[in-house]
Amino acid sequence: MKLKFLGACNEVGRSGVLIETDKKIITDYGVKIRAETVEKYLPVHPPADVDMLVITHAHLDHSGGAPFIRENTNATIVTTPPTRDLVKLLLKDNIKIMGRENLPYSMNAYKQTINKMYTTPHNRKMKIGETDITLVDAGHITGSAMVKIEYKNKTLLYTGDYNTIDSQLHKGTKFDEHVDYLITESTYGNREHPDRRKTELEFVESIKEVLDNKGNVLVPAFAVDRTQEVLSVIRKHIRHAPVYMDGMNIDASEIMLKYPKYVSNYNEFVRALKTVNLVTSNRTREEAVSHPSIIISTSGMLSGGPALSYLHSLPPNSAIFLAGYCVEETNGWYLMNKGYIMQDGMALKVGLPWKYFDFSAHIDHKHILKFMKKVSPEKVFTVHGDDTKGFAEDLKEQGYDAVGPDRGQKFEL
Repeated sequence: MKLKFLGACNEVGRSGVLIETDKKIITDYGVKIRAETVEKYLPVHPPADVDMLVITHAHLDHSGGAPFIRENTNATIVTTPPTRDLVKLLLKDNIKIMGRENLPYSMNAYKQTINKMYTTPHNRKMKIGETDITLVDAGHITGSAMVKIEYKNKTLLYTGDYNTIDSQLHKGTKFDEHVDYLITESTYGNREHPDRRKTELEFVESIKEVLDNKGNVLVPAFAVDRTQEVLSVIRKHIRHAPVYMDGMNIDASEIMLKYPKYVSNYNEFVRALKTVNLVTSNRTREEAVSHPSIIISTSGMLSGGPALSYLHSLPPNSAIFLAGYCVEETNGWYLMNKGYIMQDGMALKVGLPWKYFDFSAHIDHKHILKFMKKVSPEKVFTVHGDDTKGFAEDLKEQGYDAVGPDRGQKFEL
């Protein structure tokens, strides 16, 4: 096998690895959200003779460059059924935000991508040439998968984003087979998440306190999975408080409903959704803030979407509860680090209290080490983290042959 790392090297974003067996396979081809230039937006450009692109999950830092692959290669694009539908949703929204004139690919390439993605369920082996490929449940978001590649009695596992801890919507990955080579994400490779149960209880008690004070709780949340996870946590503990859902999370929820096999506690999820007030007009938006309620709205980083409009209409005694990672220089990041947001080029002070709750769907340092003991790789490559090289050095101290590759770096295994 040969590897070439196309992106996500010492950064979170624009994931992509070229894996050469008797075929050329790319695992993920994402984009860098809020990149300053086209050069910083995409991974290293692929060779024209790529045979297959495997998308591990729908988040744009793993899938957003798929139309570029379609335009510049004849690669077959493969993913799980839910990921296909969620990629279509997120690509469409990304084009709306960026504007067609700023895309690094044509609209024809985009249309071909969304119309010609092939799907395979978890745990079904595909054969391309002499190479076997299997998508394994990653426990990250709906439809997410790790990619197991077998060639000439050697096995490589590309994790994409993954988690070994159960959430309300997903069981953690149960993969425990030995692999020869491991390419692991390291988003939280240098830290550990707080106890999930305690986080949920703190979140719920904080909501109750705001509602008791006649305020509204605004929860900016990612449209795909984070909104639905937050809702499931709320309804597990708070049965009757009014909940409003606003933004693209409505469409994402409808997609998730189509795939019961990819959502644990599916029936509870359906019941929770039936209790939600869907915001589809300004009138419903006004209704949401007219009495104590919980509002779950996109965007999760406060960089756009309906969430921003709520900031200016929430009554006193309200609060903002951030439930997800905020990239540097997004409004969520500004709020947490500066106490203001940026709108129309101006810094606007936010006069409401805020809290951050770690509902991350990524594996952390402690659990990566536990996972690696199970799969016992001969060689490890660390990607998708702010300090992938530092994490690789940490793994070396644990006795692993580990590398934090540079963008464009090649390896022969």
